[in-house]
Amino acid sequence: MVGNLFIAAPLTLKRWLRQFDKKYISKIVGSGGVCTFLLGIFSEENVMFELDVEVINQLAEYGIRIVFDFYGGED
Repeated sequence: MVGNLFIAAPLTLKRWLRQFDKKYISKIVGSGGVCTFLLGIFSEENVMFELDVEVINQLAEYGIRIVFDFYGGED
């Protein structure tokens, strides 16, 4: 499952970003608004993920912030 997730997540994110209305997001961010991509991960084990250069560039081009939320494991 981990291998499939490692491959599927970046492809899904790239598809998701291509559907954005760049002008609308630029208008929100340009007027002082905030647009945030939140990546929440729950795991009882170590987690590794990668945001490739294309995804990082698209998020930056749109002015979208990235927030990571890791939780789980021992209390």
